[in-house]
Amino acid sequence: MSREELAYARHGHGGEPLLLLHAGPDAIRRFARWAPRLAQAGFDAIAPQLPTASGWERESDLPACSGALYALLRDRLRIERVTAAGGGLAAAIARAFSLRFPGYVERLVLWDRTDAAQSEPTPCVVLEPLADEDLVGAIHRVAAPRRHDPWPDAELAFVGLGSNLGERERHLCAAVAALRATEGIRDVVVSPVYKSRAEGPGRQGPYLNAVARLETRVSPQALLLRLLAIEHEQGRVRGHERNAARTLDLDLLLFGSRRVEDAGLVIPHPRLHQRPFALDPLCDLAPQLVHPLLGETIESLATRVRDPGAARRRDV
Repeated sequence: MSREELAYARHGHGGEPLLLLHAGPDAIRRFARWAPRLAQAGFDAIAPQLPTASGWERESDLPACSGALYALLRDRLRIERVTAAGGGLAAAIARAFSLRFPGYVERLVLWDRTDAAQSEPTPCVVLEPLADEDLVGAIHRVAAPRRHDPWPDAELAFVGLGSNLGERERHLCAAVAALRATEGIRDVVVSPVYKSRAEGPGRQGPYLNAVARLETRVSPQALLLRLLAIEHEQGRVRGHERNAARTLDLDLLLFGSRRVEDAGLVIPHPRLHQRPFALDPLCDLAPQLVHPLLGETIESLATRVRDPGAARRRDV
């Protein structure tokens, strides 16, 4: 199955994005029973028609299924983030999807699971087995659409994420979840993931890179301290060797239009304009954003240094 072939049903356009997964031939028919109530509850509910359960039973099939979902949601429907809900085999698909594209799934709502003790890569609520008539109410209770008051004093910041050591996807997922849980930060949106070659000493594995856009009311210095704490939580050990392999690397790339030159903090990031692995994912989020020092758009800077051999988007 090619990624472009996923059929889907959608109801509640403009609400809180909700990916409703059902691994069976009747997903869209079942969705028709839930759709009006989900929309009334404030959700923009999308139900893709996945292949039958036998089509995705092997673990090796899950990356392709995840890629098909990402192509539908992000590339075709232009949805920046979702809550993913599913039970049974669909719960396994939801988990794999959240891990394959770190940060894209904000939270998981799962039911009818036999592996409830398994740790999740994304904040998760596990529900008791549900009848169809209970589904909408249960999802709304644990994943109600957010309602934000204005933050007139907030600024938009961009954070680079990278990992080439250990369970890379889990480190990135954990970093995004920690940012979303931080007071004074909200509306965290993550770019597509890129695979890039390591440029440090010794034999290192490739990096997974992404960029997170966030709205924040904290200062640049406070945000940097939070990033360092998250790195430490994920096992980052800072030594004297430059560009050594690391479980997690978080760089504060841009903070509004500010220019900062403090001990240990320079904004814009001084090497941003030289790094395809940072510019390409940043371009996915804000191509027309103007670099505060260079006066050029991110799209222009990314085009100048783009090198598919150095950094390439990972879709599957």
